[in-house]
Amino acid sequence: MYAELGNVFLYIALILCIIIAVSPMYKLSLAYIKIAWYLVFSVTFLAFISLIICFIISDFTVLNVVNNSHTAKPLIYKISGAWGNHEGSMLMWICALSFFSVIFAYLQATDSLLIRYTLVIQAALLTFFISFVIFTSNPFQRIFPAPLNGYGLNPILQDIGLAMHPPMLYLGYVGFSLIYSGAIAALIIGEVNKQFAVIFKPLVLMSWAFLTLGIGLGSWWAYRELGWGGFWFWDPVENSSLMPWLTSTALIHSLIALEKFNKLKHWNLLLSILTFTLSMVGTFLVRSNIITSVHSFAQDPKRGLFILIFLATATGIALILYSIRAIKIVNAEETEDYLFSRNTFIVFNNLILTTAAFIVILGTLYPALLEIAGEGKISIGAPYFNSLIGSLGVISLLFIIIGTQLNWGNSKFRKLYDDNKVPFILSGVFTALISYEFKIKSLFTLIGITGGIWLIISVLNYTLKRIKQLNGSILSMALGHIGFGLLVLAITLNSALETEAEKPLRVKEYLDLGSFRLTLEKIDIHRGKNYIARVAEFKAFKHNNFITTLLPETRFFPVELQQTTESAIYNTLFYDLYIATGELNEEGILMVRAYYKPMISWVWFSCLLIFLSGMVSLFSKMLKKPKALRKTK
Repeated sequence: MYAELGNVFLYIALILCIIIAVSPMYKLSLAYIKIAWYLVFSVTFLAFISLIICFIISDFTVLNVVNNSHTAKPLIYKISGAWGNHEGSMLMWICALSFFSVIFAYLQATDSLLIRYTLVIQAALLTFFISFVIFTSNPFQRIFPAPLNGYGLNPILQDIGLAMHPPMLYLGYVGFSLIYSGAIAALIIGEVNKQFAVIFKPLVLMSWAFLTLGIGLGSWWAYRELGWGGFWFWDPVENSSLMPWLTSTALIHSLIALEKFNKLKHWNLLLSILTFTLSMVGTFLVRSNIITSVHSFAQDPKRGLFILIFLATATGIALILYSIRAIKIVNAEETEDYLFSRNTFIVFNNLILTTAAFIVILGTLYPALLEIAGEGKISIGAPYFNSLIGSLGVISLLFIIIGTQLNWGNSKFRKLYDDNKVPFILSGVFTALISYEFKIKSLFTLIGITGGIWLIISVLNYTLKRIKQLNGSILSMALGHIGFGLLVLAITLNSALETEAEKPLRVKEYLDLGSFRLTLEKIDIHRGKNYIARVAEFKAFKHNNFITTLLPETRFFPVELQQTTESAIYNTLFYDLYIATGELNEEGILMVRAYYKPMISWVWFSCLLIFLSGMVSLFSKMLKKPKALRKTK
């Protein structure tokens, strides 16, 4: 019954979206368009709930449930199994898209062509995605006769981090459809002004914040679940989430300039189109056969082809429209441009961020395109990304440090020098102390440490000077830039100071890792609800003092006939002690890998700070929204 209801809800949503998409022909008022969007969200949400219920009750007449669930699975993974596959994830995608559209509709206090056209274009986008789900990726497809049980969910996906990661990531990806639709609407109208930024910036911030959180959760999952001790592998699907994050970061700063001085109109239009395009590139990569990734679905290549055609069409229409209508979009002339101003440094940083995005695109897609062209296989690994993105990151860091201290108009170098003298000296002192303590000699590492500390101190100094005028905008800026400085510092120190060791051990033997000693005490077998685990017990000592017991596992899932590695991690404020086990041979020798990971927890804490910066700015803007809209009517 629930599968039939889900299908009915999808068809209702499709009809409603078509009605909204053709509404300009019938001159429907904004009020009617809003009501239609409320109904669209209601039925898509009910369709998604119907699928979740099918998983909870283990309805094995539904093919999607058969392929991704089992009666022995814990409830949380039955629920997450609903979106842990291609069909279910696309249903979540359209639910998220309708959610953002209805939030956008709800927030609009006035009627305008920009708002109407945006909602119409959103309906056209959703019409494609719902049609794609119904006709090529239907999650409610029945199977008869029904099997007695399902095949289970991929064990590597049975983790709380990955249960939360896709919803957050999709809320990031899908939200950028609104700024794309807004850019198309603005090009049709032939006008981009401050109202454009007032209307769209809160929702871009919301999408950016969720994308940041989604990337952070994915990194946290990979660190804990994959057993190799890293948090970023430059995997193609990881890269595909980073690309729109880079361009959306540039877009947010461009929207700020547009809102304040009616500047950077073309930057805003092009970044709006590019950010949504890159979000769709990620969707395509996960559902095509051109890349190999631990994140990708097992798919029918035809599905990827449909998404590729949509991507090419949507991007092509946008760029053609821009080439025709861009001449009508003229930047305001009421304010003079100064080289030494915050506005100029935003442009500089936008160039850095978009360059970084294209470097990631090239490194991600070039090997696949080369193979498709029949030129053989090549591999572009971490050194390519680390060297190029790392270098650009240092330059971006410098622009951020300087840019946050400048006025929007002309700024004086003397004032910049006075504001940064103490933060720079303090950052140099801290860097010297750290390099002396840990014997760091790499110039690149020293630059990263100095830059991260300098940014944190300078932003704190800037914020404290304005503590009496503290508002959502200043607090958001402080959280975001301190978070970025902390991220640079944490990654730099982790990369420079991490150590690892690998050794075959028998029971009662030990492995040394710097000042730590890990002794293998025993090996046991443990039975979970849907797996059998081999558990190794390690006693951890630091300078011969006992600190903790670690229990890494190797799990075998009988239903899926798959094996996973479950690492054991001892967390402290400034470092992690990480251990994972490999094969156990007939002689009782167990392969053991151990890692010392300094500052690793600060990587995810910095992601949380960046997420909070977006949410603070979002809610502070939403509280001012009605007043702002009345002014721009």
